[in-house]
Amino acid sequence: MVVNLVKEITSSEAFLMLKKDSDSRLVDVRTEKEIFSVGFPDLGSIGKKVSFIEWEQSFFSNSRKRFLEKFREKFGSDTTGNFMFICKSGIRSNFAALTVEESNNSSNDVIRLYNIADGFEGNTVSQEIDNKKNGWKFLGLPWKKPE
Repeated sequence: MVVNLVKEITSSEAFLMLKKDSDSRLVDVRTEKEIFSVGFPDLGSIGKKVSFIEWEQSFFSNSRKRFLEKFREKFGSDTTGNFMFICKSGIRSNFAALTVEESNNSSNDVIRLYNIADGFEGNTVSQEIDNKKNGWKFLGLPWKKPE
């Protein structure tokens, strides 16, 4: 039986977890261009910083390997805690979280992985289904634009 370690959460749930749990981290996988054009989550009010590790859009299989190498460089190979992944709309961040999950050989709860399904700018599929706007920025969670 395969156990999926990646859980889907909303941006609001992610912010609450980041606020409450000192061992929680936010990983933004968007491109530098996206971040500079629309902004990024600002965790300064809760004493944390966002980690930026771009998920490269590539048909080449080594893009997943490069992401994992950058993740391990930033956090080490014996990582613990909650990791929340965010992109524009929850798609690339899910790929990133699944990549980390697949590299984790054990199914223990030392590392917990979350995909922020509504993303930074909102997930239009969810908006069409429940007719509600969503996303970190739209919901008014702390964010800023690079200077």
